[in-house]
Amino acid sequence: MSWWKTSQGIIGDKPADILGDTLDAIMRMRQQKGQGKPTLQEMADDILAGLRMRPDVYVEDGGRPAIRAIVIKVEGQPDVMASGADAAIRQDTASEALADSFKAIVRVYQAELDRKPTLRELLDNVLFVLGGRTETYVSTDGPNDVFLNAIVPVPQEALQPVGR
Repeated sequence: MSWWKTSQGIIGDKPADILGDTLDAIMRMRQQKGQGKPTLQEMADDILAGLRMRPDVYVEDGGRPAIRAIVIKVEGQPDVMASGADAAIRQDTASEALADSFKAIVRVYQAELDRKPTLRELLDNVLFVLGGRTETYVSTDGPNDVFLNAIVPVPQEALQPVGR
């Protein structure tokens, strides 16, 4: 199996395959239900929900405070933030499928690298797959391609109101 260094750590073929298979299955499930592709916001919400199910199990640095939010940085467009602030955290089929894929990715890292991935590595694996086939996995408005630049966790203090 191949592994690649990123600015935040290491990503690999097997984690990418696991995520690709999961996203393909989510698209098939949505199609069977007569639903279209999710928006990028819905996908971000599902990713966050999947991560929040058991962050201590998924990531090496999971002992830190709970994952508060993620931001998907999109080239030439506003960032997409998932924080769970607008509604109770999603616990649907897509987020559960993503949670299962995160567990499978952990097993790959443990078997081949003798450790869990960091949160940034897990998000970089998601970016690699989702960013490589964005139009396959999310609905896009307009004729232009959507290019994802990063998926980053938001520190807890960044969500606190100023002056508190």
